[in-house]
Amino acid sequence: MWLKNNPAGVTTLSAALISAAVAIIVLVISQWVSARRNRKEFLTKKLEELYLLINQIGEHNVERFELLVKLANKKSKFDNTNAAESIKAYGLDVNKKIVMLIRLYFPNLSQSHQRIFKANREINKIIFNLSSGGETNDTEVNNAITEFTSQLGAFEEEIIQNINILIKSNVFSRHYKKITQPDQSSRSLRSG
Repeated sequence: MWLKNNPAGVTTLSAALISAAVAIIVLVISQWVSARRNRKEFLTKKLEELYLLINQIGEHNVERFELLVKLANKKSKFDNTNAAESIKAYGLDVNKKIVMLIRLYFPNLSQSHQRIFKANREINKIIFNLSSGGETNDTEVNNAITEFTSQLGAFEEEIIQNINILIKSNVFSRHYKKITQPDQSSRSLRSG
């Protein structure tokens, strides 16, 4: 009844309700945008950390190759009982950090990391075998190092190809590109 008798009041009430609804919508949208921006910045930092660890593994791989050559030629001894030396030689120090980052933030990279881990295990078997007095040949060493390097390159390429998906910067989902072997152009960039 009051509404029929007071059209000015209805207009004022309607304007107030519309203003309140618009303010709530603007607040919700701004909070959503802010949360997305914060999540993107956080994930970008974590992805950069992961990428730097991948580069560190590449550096470790060069040192491990040198160790393998020395062990294979009996020009060096390696003590498996020395924990610090073993952790570095087997690549365990950096790998734990990578596993943590992948499990907590980037599960899409899990399969690629498993391939790196498998290739790393082959190198570790050779190091252990040689340090225990076993024998190997250049082909076995080269194959293990090449496979590890290839898988590391594929992992790096997968990160680059899927960066927007990994840091969740897209509003709509996109297709994740799995990389099993890097293309020739990225291989030549890494080796040169």
